[in-house]
Amino acid sequence: MTIMILDCTLRDGGYINQWNFGNENIPKIIKDIERSGIEIIECGFIEDKDYDAETSVYPNEKKMSLAFTKKQDTMYVGMIALGDIDPLKISKRTKNGIDGIRLTFHKDDSDEEFRQAKILMEKGYEVFIQPVGTTTYSDYELIELISRVNKLHPFAFYIVDTLGVMYPEDVHRIYSIINHNLDSNIKIGFHSHNNLQLSFANAQLFISEGIKREGGVIIDSSIYGMGRGAGNLSTELITQYINQTYGHKYDPLPLLNVADVYLSQIYMKTPWGYSIPYYLSAVNNCHPNYSNYLMTKKSLNVSDIAKILNLIPDNSKELYNKKLIESLYLEYQSSDIDDSDTIVKLKEAFGNDKTILVIASGNSIKENTEIINKWIKEHDCIIVHINTIKEYIPADYLFLSNSKKSESTSNIDPSVKTILTSNITKSDIKADYRVNYSSLLGNNSELDNAGLMFISLLIRLGVKKVELAGFDGFKYDSKDYLEFVSGSYMQKDLDYRNEKISVELWRFSQYIDIDYLTPTMYNMDVKNE
Repeated sequence: MTIMILDCTLRDGGYINQWNFGNENIPKIIKDIERSGIEIIECGFIEDKDYDAETSVYPNEKKMSLAFTKKQDTMYVGMIALGDIDPLKISKRTKNGIDGIRLTFHKDDSDEEFRQAKILMEKGYEVFIQPVGTTTYSDYELIELISRVNKLHPFAFYIVDTLGVMYPEDVHRIYSIINHNLDSNIKIGFHSHNNLQLSFANAQLFISEGIKREGGVIIDSSIYGMGRGAGNLSTELITQYINQTYGHKYDPLPLLNVADVYLSQIYMKTPWGYSIPYYLSAVNNCHPNYSNYLMTKKSLNVSDIAKILNLIPDNSKELYNKKLIESLYLEYQSSDIDDSDTIVKLKEAFGNDKTILVIASGNSIKENTEIINKWIKEHDCIIVHINTIKEYIPADYLFLSNSKKSESTSNIDPSVKTILTSNITKSDIKADYRVNYSSLLGNNSELDNAGLMFISLLIRLGVKKVELAGFDGFKYDSKDYLEFVSGSYMQKDLDYRNEKISVELWRFSQYIDIDYLTPTMYNMDVKNE
């Protein structure tokens, strides 16, 4: 059979759960994949780092090989992202160890890639050459790369649809170039992502072309389509398709067992699959983390996200550049105005001895409603709600810096005064006061947090004391947050934001007394090192 399937659940699927499949589960997952008849099993990443037995990331090939007992007619491989480990630290291939190593690299690193691939081949491994973002290569560049691959003569050379942007005609074109120029006994592999929901269609076309190839082809897939963002080609789908179309007898039932017993719980906690933001990433040919970043802001609608993604320069789309997307976001949000007259008026409005109570959006507001309302009765205060008005708590002012929420806000009590930032240009809400957005940003571009921006405004107004409620801090919950975003990505991002907001609150505390009326995750003792 010239078609081989490589299951990459334990490696590519690991972006969802930080590769934490569990020490006891990993061998069981591998065993079920073996039972299904899959020819190649990717057991995880190999990285030069401390060993965690609960994950499918291994410090060397020896630790990886402990996860399985070799089965005849099954190949076991690991992946090395170029730079993650020196190939000299990899021991020679043994009969009980892994059989192959997949080397992934970016266009500018091809020289180093071939140097390391040669070392690994000399150690006896079957090497897979995997250029990230194959679609970014011109035909000339691709043919040049193939020429180098022919001289090296590895086990396989891959089409890698890193950004999930390929249509069937793209698969046909690139496959034809590779098939025509690559030595016939080097296998051609295809690794896709499902941003456009075309992985299955692209795989069918690839297989129909590859069935004719003497050296054969490899199709990558993961059980349940598990993978970052929109996910991957589903192993259980492609095995059944090959069974029905070409008569090759895979057994999908062990794969379904993996999905049911091990992966469904992960999916319930951190879903993957099709989403509009990942679609936007694909049609803009850019890394999905750009969409992740913009959506975690929760301040933009889809059309705004599309516009910002379109601003990313072509040479920065393939590799995620956080500083770039931060600057594009802030530039898009910022619409500078002269707010000096407004500041004078707000100083008059807030410049008395009343305490300022700020009502943010944390869940602790509902949990502590009675405590908050009792506090209000006992204090002469000005009550300012942030971005949305909580009907069960009195309001004097509404501060709006979130353009997305401003578009969905209506029927504001006429007695409530509104303070809008200058980035809000599409709202029907009448602004009693409009302040300059960029002037309220903190020391870090993550800090366009509405609550922080309002505290910054209070400092500009000369207010000396503020009471905060609903400043809970960020904690990932797929039911309460953005379900399409990988939980691992989200939690890492939110931990970072909590830390930076804590630092900013400490800085603010040098100018204004800050007290909390409800519980918070922010650590006011944190200083920026």
